[in-house]
Amino acid sequence: MAMNCEMGLYKDFEVTDGVIHGCEGLEHFNASMALNDGQAVWSMAPGKEGRQEPLCKLQTLEEPTGSQPLHKIIEEFAADQSSWVNQFIPTMEKMMRNGYSSLEDSAVDRAANVECPLPTQDGNVDLCYERSPPGNGQVFMISNMHRNLASKVYQFNTKTGIYDFGVESGATNQLWKWSESGTQLYNMATMKPLYLFNNFFEWTTVAKGDSFMLTTGNGLALNCKKAVKAGKGCTVSPPEGFNPQLFKFIVPKAIY
Repeated sequence: MAMNCEMGLYKDFEVTDGVIHGCEGLEHFNASMALNDGQAVWSMAPGKEGRQEPLCKLQTLEEPTGSQPLHKIIEEFAADQSSWVNQFIPTMEKMMRNGYSSLEDSAVDRAANVECPLPTQDGNVDLCYERSPPGNGQVFMISNMHRNLASKVYQFNTKTGIYDFGVESGATNQLWKWSESGTQLYNMATMKPLYLFNNFFEWTTVAKGDSFMLTTGNGLALNCKKAVKAGKGCTVSPPEGFNPQLFKFIVPKAIY
């Protein structure tokens, strides 16, 4: 099985801003991948239903010119593991012997605030992301304008491990505050930012009358229509400003 980064060694396609194109079967990828809602995107033939392998030509790049094309090398290694090992080990040893003469110790610990969530039991693996420390601002609760979520607030469910809605109690798992950067929402029980769908960890408020939407870096909005059902969390969708996308911050009472 080839990794994503290896497919370009075997198939010839183009990449623009992280979106692959240039082959029959990839026509819908531009809009689908731009949405970036955490859902899988499958190639398909134009005008047909169901998944289909994109009809990309084989990669004919030769380095140096006149040598064996890349797709032939991939086919050789796929058919004969010993051939791959015989090439890989001396190449790795040569790279290690060569070393680097320009590396310097960094004064910045680039991993200090990097969070890498553990894989879930169902096999989902979330991407690492950089945390901004919690700020010193007001602690608040988050309510949603959907009529079926009245008297409930957004929370980290300590039993299920998901973000859903619960009856307002003022417990720490229902309390939030902004990060120092003003782009991450920290839950006061986990002391971690709200992180959804393997990608969304920075949020911006967009005012809509006396309420607001919570939008992601690529313009999608938090949508809590599905969260009216117990055990279900919010999703993201294009911003439309309807009630399941509208929120209010609530300053908690001193005593519950």
